[in-house]
Amino acid sequence: MISTTYVNPRHNLHYFIADVGDLPMTLRENDNIQFCNSVKKYAVVGVTSAMYYEHISGNGYEELTVNEALKYSKYATEIRTQHSVYWRNTETNETTKGYVGVTTASLNVALSTMKKVATKMNNYVAANTANVSDTPFAGTVLTKINEASTMGEINIVYENYFHIDMPKTQAESLNLVDENGKRIYQAERTATDYLGQLL
Repeated sequence: MISTTYVNPRHNLHYFIADVGDLPMTLRENDNIQFCNSVKKYAVVGVTSAMYYEHISGNGYEELTVNEALKYSKYATEIRTQHSVYWRNTETNETTKGYVGVTTASLNVALSTMKKVATKMNNYVAANTANVSDTPFAGTVLTKINEASTMGEINIVYENYFHIDMPKTQAESLNLVDENGKRIYQAERTATDYLGQLL
């Protein structure tokens, strides 16, 4: 009898941060990009070793480990300490919902990767905005990114400066949802979506 161990194909990919639109066309064709978790301009991208060494390695893209990429795709923005999972009873065909804990270690890996992506977004805005010194992207945002020590804190940075809303659960906990369910934003939020303007 031959015993085999399942290997998640995602674990064999090479990961990096990139603006997918800036990648070589040959890399974007024929489903060569096998993993893509996008946040506005930048994405965490995964490709095979062959595609990676032909198009990415040595070309200045910020590389990520498998752990960073997969924890990011699963836990980015997550503020809950538990998440729901579903089990199916093969005998009765019934599905049961349960909850499993999210480890601090997993959240910290996702947080670290979110900070890397946020830094990319900030630097893009800073490099492409006239009179950038009149905006918080000349330094304030980078400071807030670096100082963020929890997922909730980085979610606030994403919302206030990149106009990427925090999860509803967090907004509700901060009284940023009115009685009609409409989002309220903090005074610190930039009036202009600078990144959106540049896309």
